[in-house]
Amino acid sequence: MATDQDIAVWASFIYLRAGDSTPSALQNVEAQLTTLGANQLQAVGQFFRNLYLEDGSASRIASLDASQPQPYQVSAITLAEQTMSASAQAFMLGVWPPNSTATQSPTDVTNALANGSVLSNPLGGLRFPLISVVSENDIESIFVGGDISCNGFTTYAAQINPAANLVEVELESRAIYNAVQYMLDPVFSESQQTFDNAKNIFDYVNYQNIHNKTAAAQLANQPGVLASIRHYADLQQIALYGDLNAGNPYDRAPMAAKYGSISTIAGGSLASQIGSAFFAQSYAVRSSYPLSVTVGDYGPLTSIFSLLNLTTRSSDFLGTALPGSAAVFELISPSSTTSRTENGIPEPEDLSVRFRFRNGTGIDGSSNTTGAGNLVTFPLFNQDASETSMPYIDFLTAMGGIAIASPHDWCYQCGAQSLFCAAYNGSDAYYNVSQAASHSTAYSGPLSAGAAGAIGALTTLLLSALIALAAFFLLGLRLRRTEPIWASHRRRRHDLGGGFKGSAKLASDPDLTRPFTPVRNADGAIIGASVEKSTGTTTTTSVSSPHARTGSWELTPTSPGGGSLRAPQPALDRSNAFSFACAGVGGQKRHVRDSTAPSFVDRDFGGLGGLDGAKMGWGSREDLSRRSRLGSVADGGAKL
Repeated sequence: MATDQDIAVWASFIYLRAGDSTPSALQNVEAQLTTLGANQLQAVGQFFRNLYLEDGSASRIASLDASQPQPYQVSAITLAEQTMSASAQAFMLGVWPPNSTATQSPTDVTNALANGSVLSNPLGGLRFPLISVVSENDIESIFVGGDISCNGFTTYAAQINPAANLVEVELESRAIYNAVQYMLDPVFSESQQTFDNAKNIFDYVNYQNIHNKTAAAQLANQPGVLASIRHYADLQQIALYGDLNAGNPYDRAPMAAKYGSISTIAGGSLASQIGSAFFAQSYAVRSSYPLSVTVGDYGPLTSIFSLLNLTTRSSDFLGTALPGSAAVFELISPSSTTSRTENGIPEPEDLSVRFRFRNGTGIDGSSNTTGAGNLVTFPLFNQDASETSMPYIDFLTAMGGIAIASPHDWCYQCGAQSLFCAAYNGSDAYYNVSQAASHSTAYSGPLSAGAAGAIGALTTLLLSALIALAAFFLLGLRLRRTEPIWASHRRRRHDLGGGFKGSAKLASDPDLTRPFTPVRNADGAIIGASVEKSTGTTTTTSVSSPHARTGSWELTPTSPGGGSLRAPQPALDRSNAFSFACAGVGGQKRHVRDSTAPSFVDRDFGGLGGLDGAKMGWGSREDLSRRSRLGSVADGGAKL
């Protein structure tokens, strides 16, 4: 088995669960990250700084700047919620802590003043990473929290009854909840103190255990109670987020992915983002990042654990991850690999992906959970226990089998009412038949004569306007096609050549000329040909006037006889066409690596059947535009 010293890490994708926060049961308090939660995420950031940025680390990613979070090296995204955004900031502070020396460089003109002073950032050299914060109405939000605005998931969660399938557990839980009734009564009614509210009850009791001295003392005298409450919450959430065969309450057609259901929609959305990040490393270089960070809640983690077939690997995956937990996907290769692509990393066939999980931070305000804080490697999908990494192309193919195919697929399965879904839903598809009927028959009374006349007049005006508009455009097109004599005359003048005068050039205007030096053979005869337009023949002749027409420097490629100063564009290199064999696309070749292309989101990746970069939202046009200006960094990873 290869050790970390034998492996080079080229890129990493980290999904973080937000830190300790106030429970949702406290309805009079807005959910926010606690001080403990901030310290948890800062500690997580410090952990990954030691792993990826410190010299001497076996997992050092050489292309990452240890002194500054460069926007073209780091991609960070989270939801527009205080607990999420604050967790992301705390994590980044741990990865790039304040450093007055790093921000007080005398060679950086942004630090210098006209009077000669050199400044450092506030608070001892605070660094300011770029963190994308997206709301529920942002299309990127589905890749961070695919369950949040998903009406289909909400309806499914309300309809299922985990207690019905776990009768014994439901009966056991009553005794446990009765044991902490003194703590629950101020917040939960008696009817709410059941297995159906297992997660909310655990969050509240655990919060009291961490932050309330009296509650902690009482729970200490009830050994096993808190652990049981957590166990019930885990069982409930794995039933909600981990059912691969759950039916869609809207009776939708099967998802485009081979595996997954409405229950795992959050994990499928996250899988799409992960697939995007790793696909870009070799096949969309300009939209790739050495470090990608997503901060969200436990739901996407619980779902993707089921999709990745991790629930049979460890008890860590049979419930909700602890606050500050990190799911890590690393792009690796043997350190002995010498081949490099234009992105500075090995060829796809030399790359692998390794999954590692860190359950919690070891900082939870009470007793530490066994194994918390350790980064443990696990096999993915159906790999043998001894296989600690997966070939890169196999990983992309497998991710295509569990990822949502596109935002359209998500909107359709969820019956979502998000603003961006209007671009995909031609109508309010989430309404069922009875709702649609009630909307269409809300008013059926007769119209008055005045109202009918007004509607008729407005209809006539509207039709007249449409006819006039159509005639205008049709006439305009015909005028462009059938040009009058003066237009053809202008074109003939333009045929005289280009130049700075363009179409205003006259026949009498001379072209730019340069001295002509004839080439003679050994007998002194001039070698060359001139075109005699008067006769239409080409003859070899001496030149009495040592000038030759060369055309103007600013001629465009469309000008007759003109040229262009632009260098010829290289042809696409299709020797590295990538063939996916996932979700019904067989061995069709696509995903051609071409770093000269402006972005990979403009390419056609074969529809909903496979890893569809454009339709799955793999990359942001705004980010790609910004990155194209910044350029592509091809530092690669260090030999470890």
